[in-house]
Amino acid sequence: MDGEERPMSIARGCIPVVLVGLLMVGGAFAFVAWRAGGVSKIQSEFVVNGALNLLETHALDQRPDGISETELRETFARARDAVTDDRINLDRLYTVLRDYEERYKGTKAKPSTGEMREFLTNLDGAVLPLPNVR
Repeated sequence: MDGEERPMSIARGCIPVVLVGLLMVGGAFAFVAWRAGGVSKIQSEFVVNGALNLLETHALDQRPDGISETELRETFARARDAVTDDRINLDRLYTVLRDYEERYKGTKAKPSTGEMREFLTNLDGAVLPLPNVR
């Protein structure tokens, strides 16, 4: 075996090991996604709740004096609970969150009491009512 064939044979020997490793990681990811409720459940649970958590932190930092911290936290908690229970209009929620981000996040602008109240009302409006079960 000369010097040029040796690295090639080592690479050919590693390919099956790498492929088996990738298959195992892919299988583990598929199992976790399946147990979590599928890709849509992962999206709603982690992505949407993550966005709500980040915007809640920003809204708390920019909170005007006319809005209590408790009111703000409760509104975001209701939205997170609605996401978990599948009782939220995701299109409306995305619109409300995007509007807030465009107006206040990354800018020096601080919302007034009326603007923050409007945002919280719109956020509550994205939550669908509980079903009337009897």
